[in-house]
Amino acid sequence: MASKVPEGCTVIKGNIDTLPKAVKDFVLEKANLCTPTHIFICDGSKDEFEALIEQVKKDGIAVPLEKHKNW
Repeated sequence: MASKVPEGCTVIKGNIDTLPKAVKDFVLEKANLCTPTHIFICDGSKDEFEALIEQVKKDGIAVPLEKHKNW
């Protein structure tokens, strides 16, 4: 089992060392398999959610839809 983030990969948010052992092992296993350039550890907060939504809208990945009135 890998015990550290793969070379060339950085954790850009969060602290991998504070994750529960099973979660940390899972993340590191998948990071070594997929070789990402960055790891973003979500905390699940409302602020984080809103920031991510704003970022994907800014990047054009998500587009807000108009509200439709029901009949």
